[in-house]
Amino acid sequence: MEEIELGDGSALDPSAGVTYAWNNLNVYAGGGTMFKKSPKVHILKNAQNTDDPPDNADVITVSGMCEGGQLLAIMGASGAGKTTLLNVLTYRTRKLEIDGGIHINGKAVDKRTIAGVSAYVQQEDLFTGIFTVKEQLHFNAQLRIGKEVSQRERRKRVTEVMTELGLNKCADTRIGIPGRVKGISGGEKKRLAFACEMITNPLLLLCDEPTSGLDSFMAQSVVKAMKRLTRLGKTVIATIHQPNSEVFAMFDRLLILAEGRVAFLGEVSEAHLFFTRMERPCPANYNPGDHFIYTLAVRGGKEEECRQFISHVCDSFRDAEGKDMDKRIEGAMKPPKNGDPLSDIKLPKSPYRATWFNQFWAMLKRSALEVIRDPLLLGVKIGQTMFFAVVFGLIYLNVNQKGSYDVAARNLSSVLFIFITNLTFSNMFPVITVSNIDSVD
Repeated sequence: MEEIELGDGSALDPSAGVTYAWNNLNVYAGGGTMFKKSPKVHILKNAQNTDDPPDNADVITVSGMCEGGQLLAIMGASGAGKTTLLNVLTYRTRKLEIDGGIHINGKAVDKRTIAGVSAYVQQEDLFTGIFTVKEQLHFNAQLRIGKEVSQRERRKRVTEVMTELGLNKCADTRIGIPGRVKGISGGEKKRLAFACEMITNPLLLLCDEPTSGLDSFMAQSVVKAMKRLTRLGKTVIATIHQPNSEVFAMFDRLLILAEGRVAFLGEVSEAHLFFTRMERPCPANYNPGDHFIYTLAVRGGKEEECRQFISHVCDSFRDAEGKDMDKRIEGAMKPPKNGDPLSDIKLPKSPYRATWFNQFWAMLKRSALEVIRDPLLLGVKIGQTMFFAVVFGLIYLNVNQKGSYDVAARNLSSVLFIFITNLTFSNMFPVITVSNIDSVD
């Protein structure tokens, strides 16, 4: 693919991969209120204890890595720590305390650096249903690509992303509103979510359960889209829930978490050998993903037995494969000798890459299209306006015929205040609802 300059915070070379490594990660939940500090709970670790360890405890913490051009799948039973780890790697760590290091190409990174070189695909799709696929991508491009980029280059980038993710057939189809407006399929929505994040051409892509809620065919198409991104040199990390056999075979590397600990990290083929050595081989004609998750799950009525086995598996991996992995991770924490792609990236000084006018114009256009293209919403707004106009008109009808100028002035200011307040609140409440949803991103 041709190299494209996308402005501040965007990757310059789409073929340049990065190695994302994390070492000695400990994550604690706690903090409490401003008046009372709650005790810290050790929720992501590689030690057997579940509370905050004492200062002299020998705690071996979570470590891992993913190289450029690879797809790393993070798997585990519910409560294993998949989402917590992904939140830590993306610095979405409200009310969490973190110890350890996170590096890209041997360089320690912070939240600002991660925001400049990565993209995050959320589990929930936050789209404007009245937009077409192409309009949604143009909307994202206008808000997320730097002001140095011309409109022609933005349109070119949108076309490239749609081609990469196979969205050309539905480019002019509306995204849709469940129960009201028929739109694109679930798999196309997931690919659109990837496309919206790929607009800025990031080096690193992190995804939170991108196949959840999809059938096996749609899930396979989404994972194929992720594999296409790895062939472009991208580093892709995703949490995966219950993949089928064909989807599981597409992964390059596998990270299995159990009770907040690393149970396995390595090639997919190595996972079969490891669990065979743990005397839990995957049966023939059985989904390996389901087998690994079930083997490391805490089942009702056998909690203590399951936790002892999980501890045995995690300790065995730490003492064998984990030592070789630690050496690779330590090497990944060192800067490369042949140059660093991050050195060519200009990190944004502000979280807003578009100018305030471009932001205002994009939001105004979106709001106008929402009203114009939604007949129900348009009818409600017109009816509401006419209703309040009649009500206020009747209330203030002939009130100043026998009054003084002072009374007339007060009545006039009152009705103007009511009109302005009504317009303000009628437009504010829908925005508050959307803002609370969008603030998750």
